[in-house]
Amino acid sequence: MIYSLFFLAILSFPQNFFDGLFWSLFGFTLPFLPNSAKYLWNLTKKPYLADNWHIYFYTNEDRNQYQITGATWAIKKGFKNKFNVIESRESVPNLSYEGYINLQENILVAKLQCSEHSETVFLQIYNPIRSQKDITTGFSISIDFNKHLLARGVVLSKKQLTTDQVKQVISTKLICLSKEKILIMYP
Repeated sequence: MIYSLFFLAILSFPQNFFDGLFWSLFGFTLPFLPNSAKYLWNLTKKPYLADNWHIYFYTNEDRNQYQITGATWAIKKGFKNKFNVIESRESVPNLSYEGYINLQENILVAKLQCSEHSETVFLQIYNPIRSQKDITTGFSISIDFNKHLLARGVVLSKKQLTTDQVKQVISTKLICLSKEKILIMYP
């Protein structure tokens, strides 16, 4: 009985009901319009970081023989996270890492997981977006195959670098004090 009276009221004043419904929905969504317009605008722009980057770091290929290893990061805008990243290495083609990058103030924080074995790598790199630099430095922390903690400096570059260029960036931006086990980075 009550429902039929309600529908009768709606049918007798349909224009007022639909006008009220429209304006109430419009009033509810009004505060969200600027943010949604900004979100849609940002979808059309390609971020500075979303591109192919080259990352360089020291690896221990042979016993006590450290050499610089390079990898390519394919960075794309993410849905759940700010950016998604896929790492591939030319020296080991069947080894790849996938993960995400989030921004914390002026630092890029990346978490990568290996698709071939159980390994997780955490990286903190100075943010190249704010400074629009093509080369930036950071460090990574992981556990190697011998279950030892591995911390190392990394160089992230927009363009491919030679081994000498990487060594020069490492010598000017990264200083490792072996006695105190301290790594110092300069942005």
